[in-house]
Amino acid sequence: MAGGKASSSKTFLLKKVYYKKDMTTPSQTAPQGLTAKEAGRRLKQYGRNVVTEKKRIGPVLILLGKLKNPLFILLIGISVVSFSVGQRMSGSIVLAMVFLSALLDFFNSYKSQRAVEKLASRIATTVTVLRSGRKQEIDFAEVVPGDIIFLSAGSIIPADCQILESDDFFVNQAALTGESLPVEKLAASGGGQADAAGQDLVFMGTSVVSGFATVLALQTGPRTEFGKIARDLEKAEPKTDFEISITKFSVFIMRVMFYMVSFVFVVLLIKNSSHLDKNIIIEAFSFALAITIGVTPDMLPAIITIGLSKGSQAMAKKEVIVKHLSSIENFGSMDYLCTDKTGTLTKDHISLVKYVDYAGQESKKVLELGHLSSHFHTGIQNPLDNAINEYKEIAVKSFKKIDEIPYDFSRKRSSMVVTRGDQRLLITKGAPEGIMKICDQGEFDGRVETFGRRQKEIEEQFKRLSGDGF
Repeated sequence: MAGGKASSSKTFLLKKVYYKKDMTTPSQTAPQGLTAKEAGRRLKQYGRNVVTEKKRIGPVLILLGKLKNPLFILLIGISVVSFSVGQRMSGSIVLAMVFLSALLDFFNSYKSQRAVEKLASRIATTVTVLRSGRKQEIDFAEVVPGDIIFLSAGSIIPADCQILESDDFFVNQAALTGESLPVEKLAASGGGQADAAGQDLVFMGTSVVSGFATVLALQTGPRTEFGKIARDLEKAEPKTDFEISITKFSVFIMRVMFYMVSFVFVVLLIKNSSHLDKNIIIEAFSFALAITIGVTPDMLPAIITIGLSKGSQAMAKKEVIVKHLSSIENFGSMDYLCTDKTGTLTKDHISLVKYVDYAGQESKKVLELGHLSSHFHTGIQNPLDNAINEYKEIAVKSFKKIDEIPYDFSRKRSSMVVTRGDQRLLITKGAPEGIMKICDQGEFDGRVETFGRRQKEIEEQFKRLSGDGF
């Protein structure tokens, strides 16, 4: 009976809110899903469901892009002038240094691009949708607004969607919010209108931790929240400190060259003013140019590129792809690297660091009780439980699980009943302030006593741990 009610509720919701014959808004659909024809029309109208589609840059354009370096432009200018006044050997050497440096940078960048493309090609993600009344698997890129999508544990959410039906549905939103703990999502209520807190919405790029849901795609591709973030990140990349320094150095060298060439040229003209002719002028200019080439650090670009390439190779051995050589210098000049305390920016993984009593002292009993609670836990896969279970193996064979009350957002705690011999334990785990409300006694230094003055010590210890980022 419950299944029948849920089904009719879903159909009613679709008919009332999302279904219109003209299908004028993106999210409107039919109870049996979109037809292949309608899905194709929307795919043309709204585009493929990809956050960004970068045009593949050919090797020639990548190489030419490397020559935009101010120092390279300066050296190329010098070589052109050298050729124009017959200094072919000098011009050739300068050009050789420029192209050697550019080629080294090009090969590193091209190799990085190919590595990224190779990694991306390994990922083939599909999603189950309802089309013309039948479930079928399609590629992520083919999802369109109005698609009815079926999600289960492990699914990556392919678009910004509204939940139509859900059952014990928890979503990891770390990619958007930075929080490792999953969030419960509920089916839309009140005619499908979104809740103020967005509890009936799920977003592209997040993942399903547990449960099942049927959702309706509202926005796809760059119009999703994830797409908006990606679009902001794709704006013109700021220059690195290294690139800014090279630009300043290039400008300084150009000024020195201009004053030096002008000075030498004028001195030679004055010296030979009594018999000035065309040959004298060319000779004076050639001599000034020779001095300029002498003071210009021809080998500097090559030396810099080789140094940065060696750094990128060292990073590659640690499985780090360096897309821009100049970023190596920024990385090497860091004094401190700060990341999110939850580990979201690194592994999105919570680890157990310490297990303490009210006084902050290590307590094996706390660890044992926590492990029993996490080991026998059968509800949602909580990152905190996983961290406790992964910490170390603790003997639990002598214990037997009797019953469990899973964590919920009203109690804000979970409870586990276990037995060992004649001993029966009720282990309750939850937010400290919530646990304090339901307890009037505690174990302090091996003795059970009422909280009294100890409550203040517990609260102070909690504040200290929180202040340290736990």
